Amino acid sequence: MMEMEEPLLPQMKDVPEEDFDVEHQKRVYPDPFYCPLTKKVMEDPVVGFDKLSYERSAVLERDAADATLQQQQQQPTYYPNRALQIVIEKEIKHTIEQGTVLGALQRAESSLRAGLEQVLDKSTAQRTKTHDRNRPLPDPYYCPITLDIISQPATDPDGNTYERHAILDWIRRKGKSPLTRNKLRAKQLRENTALKDLIEYEINKEEYSNDPSILQWKESRKGKEIE
Repeated sequence: MMEMEEPLLPQMKDVPEEDFDVEHQKRVYPDPFYCPLTKKVMEDPVVGFDKLSYERSAVLERDAADATLQQQQQQPTYYPNRALQIVIEKEIKHTIEQGTVLGALQRAESSLRAGLEQVLDKSTAQRTKTHDRNRPLPDPYYCPITLDIISQPATDPDGNTYERHAILDWIRRKGKSPLTRNKLRAKQLRENTALKDLIEYEINKEEYSNDPSILQWKESRKGKEIE
């Protein structure tokens, strides 16, 4: 039985450059947090066939009003972008806390901890920080198969995101999702450009410039790019 192809999605309207600059300057969070339709931070992000992420309600409303899609009698499908949703929720929570008394207490605690570590024996401080150094980025940036930072995010219909080459190899060998055990085929995977952009944004932050795990990941990636 032949599978039907995804219907053509409505084209995004061009935004005047001056309007885009103004909108961009108002943003508090990284660009991938914002829906290209609503221009607001997403609460329920989904990945479309076009690899972009949208606010679910906004993109469904857009599709319902599109005459071309109605003529095709087939609606586009969207995958939950769970990784992006988790990152957005954590970042918003962190931002709110930083502006409250709780945030002030956390900053004071962090400062105190830094002072204590200077007094503690080096080996003790080393053990305390081991986990954080090995995984300095938020968990959604790591592939559940390779346990490494994702460079080419691929999302499945259940909304789980993996390193593309890792999940392709898994599918060839198992034919199922490593997390849900649902049947999974390579053609069902979608590139998650929002997560990819966020990872690039994170690893290039100054605070990670000397992080051993980040530096090692960058070096390994260079080798793959040369090949």
